[in-house]
Amino acid sequence: MTKHRVCPVCGSDKFVYDPERGEVICANCGFV
Repeated sequence: MTKHRVCPVCGSDKFVYDPERGEVICANCGFV
């Protein structure tokens, strides 16, 4: 089940999971 998302700030579709914060952030600009 893959959801296509884009960052509302920079338009990137690359995201990484930050286990320390429990959040998914944009790999390009860091937007949470």
